[in-house]
Amino acid sequence: MYSGLLPIDVDVDAPRGKLSFWLFNPDETKDTLTLWLNGGPGCSSYAAGLFMEMGPVTTPHFPAGHDRTRADQSFEPNDYSWTKATNLLFVEQPTGTGFSFGPMVDSEADLSRDFYNFLVNFYRTFPEMNDKPLYIVGESYAGMYVPSIAHYIHQQNKKGMKNINLSGIAIGNGWIDVETQGPAVIDYAYWHGMIDSPTKDKLWKVWDRCVRKVHMKAPFHDFTTPDECAVIGNVMELSGESVFPKSDHYAPNQYDITTWDNYPVLNTPVTATSKFFNNPTVRKEMHFESESVDSWLGCIPGAGRRRRRLKEEPLLPGQILLAHDEPVSVAPYIADLLDDAGIRVLIYAGDRDISVNLQGAEEVLNGMNWSGQNDWLDADRYLWMVDGDVSGYVKTYKNLDMLLVLNSGHLVPYNVPIPALDMINRLTSNLPYTDMILPKINFDEILQSSDESSHQLNMFGNTLPIVFIAISCFAAGLFIGSRKNKSNKTSYEKIPDVGINY
Repeated sequence: MYSGLLPIDVDVDAPRGKLSFWLFNPDETKDTLTLWLNGGPGCSSYAAGLFMEMGPVTTPHFPAGHDRTRADQSFEPNDYSWTKATNLLFVEQPTGTGFSFGPMVDSEADLSRDFYNFLVNFYRTFPEMNDKPLYIVGESYAGMYVPSIAHYIHQQNKKGMKNINLSGIAIGNGWIDVETQGPAVIDYAYWHGMIDSPTKDKLWKVWDRCVRKVHMKAPFHDFTTPDECAVIGNVMELSGESVFPKSDHYAPNQYDITTWDNYPVLNTPVTATSKFFNNPTVRKEMHFESESVDSWLGCIPGAGRRRRRLKEEPLLPGQILLAHDEPVSVAPYIADLLDDAGIRVLIYAGDRDISVNLQGAEEVLNGMNWSGQNDWLDADRYLWMVDGDVSGYVKTYKNLDMLLVLNSGHLVPYNVPIPALDMINRLTSNLPYTDMILPKINFDEILQSSDESSHQLNMFGNTLPIVFIAISCFAAGLFIGSRKNKSNKTSYEKIPDVGINY
């Protein structure tokens, strides 16, 4: 186990800043290195990832649907730590996050450059990690970080710079393309009964105006990246938050809609994690001491969420992090990693997260321009099984996997630690998730059959007038004949039965 601060510049003698890291060696000999990043932007990888999700020691795990907002939580050994599958590296980034310090980054380009330089210094410090396959994994807003950093590494490898053995990436409940994923929140809320149909339609109109940058008044606001036009926050209010006193802030949790709580806040000073990292002895022993960081926070206050709710509020200094984040979509980076780099890409999401749900991510993947786009749309789907139980659904084509994790919210390793460990083990071992193939319906055959039936009905419809005319003529002939006979006879003759086949 190693921890400390490493420069974000190749010139280590005059660094602009440093990133905080914590490296854990695996329980057994493992030949891979997995790098974990949390999002925010501006949230520490220690607060959620290390001490809530997949670290060797965490606060207690809870399944989806359970209130977890206890201030007195303590640490306990994690039997399902990812150290059972891989070397595990946590990094606090970008600068300004946690113990990391330096100039505030403005875009993914700045962030990727700084992180690449950090990695070069990491490999210099730990040369035994040089040849190990590297997997970069992150969740939430790290959906922007991970492809950006991986793409930058790939470009530097192509230029003949420091060769980094990039082997795969994984994004969990992650932002990839905010304009495509944003409105999926509205549909998800409607599908789960959180809002009604008229509200859904109105929110869609709000979203359309927002992304076109039409001026919006509170509680909504103009589109800014990274953001979601305040749609998520307002869906939460419409779903019950506004019913309770503001001091309670009680509502469905946007990261797990089956849980009603008062939004666990990673910055709360009384949490076990905050107490641990703000202990001067711990900071000294962990080599996290820095004059640039007075106190450790799980997230920069307000980072990445420039939402102005019920009144126009001034922006906090911390809210300018990644203020001009580009690109709006990292899908082109993912496409290049699939086609040019040829690495494995896993997109996964818990099914109970409304904020960044899989339906939105699927829309991004379906529209992504890459060599497998057409075949991806018709790719097979499978059940993902863990210890004999169905843990999710997966769609796979070539080196792209899309995995829906059942019974989980935004933090998959927190809600379902056993499947999460299986997931990372298969990724780093290059094993498939395709345990049981799901049946397909031959829609082309059904539609063709339907078209043929329709054609036959049309044929039948076209013959009806002819049949009607024939019957009419026949009946008229009989009527005329009967009239003639009537003049010679005192009664009508019986008309014979006629069988008409058509």
